Amino acid sequence: MDTARVMEIYTSAARDSGGQVGSAYRIGPEAVLTAAHVVAGLPVWPPDEPVPTKVGAPGACSARPLGEQGWVPAVVAWPGTSRHLLP
Repeated sequence: MDTARVMEIYTSAARDSGGQVGSAYRIGPEAVLTAAHVVAGLPVWPPDEPVPTKVGAPGACSARPLGEQGWVPAVVAWPGTSRHLLP
């Protein structure tokens, strides 16, 4: 595993709390993969809409490389509703 690709995800959409922090793994220049429970409660972002430019924008979460200070806005692009990826 390339530790430089490990990300933190923060969402304020978590139920019954002030937010939730989870992990993710960068799979491309503008894409990370995380577990569905980390972003539960967030909508799937319309593909024709630009990603928000401000942290804390409605419907977005925040992401940053592990150990870094600055957050950037992030959105759910694919919900991955299938429970099994292998046949």
